[in-house]
Amino acid sequence: MSFWKILAGAATGVVTVVALPIAGPVGAITAVGAAVAGTVGATGGAAIDALEEQAEKRGREQEKAKQALKSEKLLRAIKEMESRAAGRDQFFSQLIAIFAAGIACANCDGDIDPAERTEIDEFVAGINHSNLPNDVKEKVDELWQNPPSIRTAFKLAEQAKIEDLSLVDDVIDLVMHADNRVHAEEKAFMNAWHKLRNS
Repeated sequence: MSFWKILAGAATGVVTVVALPIAGPVGAITAVGAAVAGTVGATGGAAIDALEEQAEKRGREQEKAKQALKSEKLLRAIKEMESRAAGRDQFFSQLIAIFAAGIACANCDGDIDPAERTEIDEFVAGINHSNLPNDVKEKVDELWQNPPSIRTAFKLAEQAKIEDLSLVDDVIDLVMHADNRVHAEEKAFMNAWHKLRNS
């Protein structure tokens, strides 16, 4: 499930935000150790396999919870960006630059994964896509049809005068995790983005 769907559901009261496990690392290790000790003699390797599978599932759920919290933080940052922008044109230029960076990251391996497309589309919807002006929607559509390079996306962010570029980092991070794995090309994209920021 997309992080934006999790947030949308939480905002409407349909779901509750996933909470991280209450037990700390020591408690979790102790519980797993006790379970292994209590079951290995009786059931052998099948119990270990089941415990490993549960641990992997818990790890995926923790990652989803972290990403959902990042998404919520990102939406708040977008609202703050809107309040600081010097008018409508600057805000929408900043928004388009953020979409451009996300789309450039999604396309960095030459193929936009459907999960990445969904993540960015739902991000647009999370900002209330129906209220975006037609010219902004058209520009986002153009970005999908002709994904920008990393340099073009960075130039758009500079021209839009985004004060806090960590906001763009967060969008890139969410796109990188959209398909539940981070590819080498995506890591290289983030490294290149940071080099552009620090140059």
